Amino acid sequence: DCLYWMVQQYDPTITIHERIDTEDDRVEFIVGTVKAMHNRAGIQLDAKNLYAADSRAVGELAKVASILYRAVRMSQEEDDATSTYGQYTRNEFFAVDQQDVERAKALAQDIAESGARLSELLQQQDVYGETSSQALR
Repeated sequence: DCLYWMVQQYDPTITIHERIDTEDDRVEFIVGTVKAMHNRAGIQLDAKNLYAADSRAVGELAKVASILYRAVRMSQEEDDATSTYGQYTRNEFFAVDQQDVERAKALAQDIAESGARLSELLQQQDVYGETSSQALR
């Protein structure tokens, strides 16, 4: 399962024999995987070590895992370097001045308090509305 997952992460278009119910199926799976990784990635895997499914297999899996790891790291570094938000880079976009944050919090609190006060006044208008309109007549 681990080997199949790694191969699919490397290249989802690789088709390999998935069934491993019998010994022949397992051999076909290992050989197909070794050939596919050699052809697509240039990675030389030892089929005997993979089939043994012991510490030697871990070493073979580590070869594929290191390629995947390097690819992810390179992708993240490229994303960090080239990510732009409008005219700003990602780091500039998220670099917010602490004073701006404090002002925004204060404004949000003022808005909430004003809304609560307005709600109270509107409720009082319902209660006293008829009385005030009668007094004005």
